[in-house]
Amino acid sequence: MLRYADSMVRAMLLLVLGLSLLTGCAREVPTNPAFDLTIERAEAELEAMGEDKKPLERPVLVLAGFGDPGLAAMQIVKALRSTTTTPERVVMVSFFFEPSIESARETAIEHAREAFGESEVDIVGFSMGGLVARLSAEADERGADPLDARTIFTIGTPFRGAKASVLPTFDRKVLAMRPGSPLLERLQRTLPDATYELICYVRLGDGVVGHENASPFGRPVLWIPNEAYDFAHLGAGSDPRLMADIARRLRNEPPYSDLAGSPIPELE
Repeated sequence: MLRYADSMVRAMLLLVLGLSLLTGCAREVPTNPAFDLTIERAEAELEAMGEDKKPLERPVLVLAGFGDPGLAAMQIVKALRSTTTTPERVVMVSFFFEPSIESARETAIEHAREAFGESEVDIVGFSMGGLVARLSAEADERGADPLDARTIFTIGTPFRGAKASVLPTFDRKVLAMRPGSPLLERLQRTLPDATYELICYVRLGDGVVGHENASPFGRPVLWIPNEAYDFAHLGAGSDPRLMADIARRLRNEPPYSDLAGSPIPELE
């Protein structure tokens, strides 16, 4: 009975998340001088990279977000594969049936080991997938060997907690994404000792996570404005501006964004 009730709560949660994405989406928002790339130019740049494909220096693990069976994450996979001569080195992992973020970590590591062995990897984590990425690249409390990650890219990841996580639920993954949760506090605490580079992205007006929550405390976030009437959170995984910037970084080419960043604006 509890399982059924929690399934109903999860369905309601996803519905509310979807509806919340429409809030304020027609509002005028500022552009980011540290990430001044239009959608039209980004699409052209992705097309150019597709015509001049290059091999990946390291395999890329794409980690899906909460409630995503792989649909949103596959948009990221598709975009990155289109720019490389080694598309088989871009692999996606979904956590739709995982009971916790900790179990998702084990699944991510298992998939990476099966696909790439002990190779050093780059990771792209969408939403909750960014938390899984960081857990996978750090030793857990039981001492299990982490992934050898060079760079972790996160898109709309609730490092400071997700706005939508306050909704009633028994889901352990959602509870772990509430502000001040033990998992989030642990990731904040271990960040200074991380051996990987962390690059965080978000689109403004993210009503699920909150654009102000998409990077750890004390770390910048590379933000871009959301398009009018687009889903700020779910649509971020297919935003050509983010895909182009990540692809350039994976190709060891000059990116379109400046990691020094600019202050994230407060929307009225």
